[in-house]
Amino acid sequence: MARGYVFVDTEVGKGQTVREHLLQTQGIVAADLVMGPHDLVVIVEEPSIEEVGRVVVRDVHGTPGVKNTITMIVINRE
Repeated sequence: MARGYVFVDTEVGKGQTVREHLLQTQGIVAADLVMGPHDLVVIVEEPSIEEVGRVVVRDVHGTPGVKNTITMIVINRE
C-alpha cells in the first residue's frame, strides 16, 4: 500500500468544510486541521503511488476551497 502526506492550504475560513469533504473521499484515511504554515494534513493510502497521485490531483485539487498543496510520498514503509 502506498501512502502520501498532503499539506493543504485553504481559502480563509474554509478549512473545516474542506476537511469534511475530503474525509468522504475514497483513499483519504485522515484529514487533520493543523496550526502552522498549512491548514490541513491529509493522509492518502492507495495500492500504488500512481493511484495516490490520482487522488491528490483529481480529488484534493478538485475540492472547492483548496488553494495549494504539497505532497510527500512515503518511500520506506514497514
